[in-house]
Amino acid sequence: MHRKVSSITLTDFYQTGFVLFLFPLFLILISINIQISKNWFEFISYLLAFSTIFIVIINLLFKLKKVEVVDENKGLIIQTTSWFSRKRILIPWENIQNVSQVFLMNNPEIVTIELKIPCDFGRKIRFIPVFRFLSFGEHPIVEELNQKINQLN
Repeated sequence: MHRKVSSITLTDFYQTGFVLFLFPLFLILISINIQISKNWFEFISYLLAFSTIFIVIINLLFKLKKVEVVDENKGLIIQTTSWFSRKRILIPWENIQNVSQVFLMNNPEIVTIELKIPCDFGRKIRFIPVFRFLSFGEHPIVEELNQKINQLN
């Protein structure tokens, strides 16, 4: 079995297109802030708020990975999709502790794979599963991967 679990097109979009959209928006907000601020304290407080939000969003986007099931018995292949480096590693099923979904943002849905032993990408790996229209509740891939982990452990 060699089945893709995440949508690489969405991951690429969120890591490149969304950043290219956010940066000009950030600059526009700063220029508006310069015009409407009454004093330096107000300007700096808005600048810090915008910068913090921008950094948090960028940080979340660049932690997303491409995930695919390689073989029923081997495990998952995790791949970075960043501009700077391309790296692929195999995570054996025995090293996967849990698969869960983050419900803070429902679009895009973000699934987290928690590992028993950290790998090069860390202890938690996040990815965007295949898009579902009108998604309510947990994504089916979460239950599917957890069943696979329970079968092999």
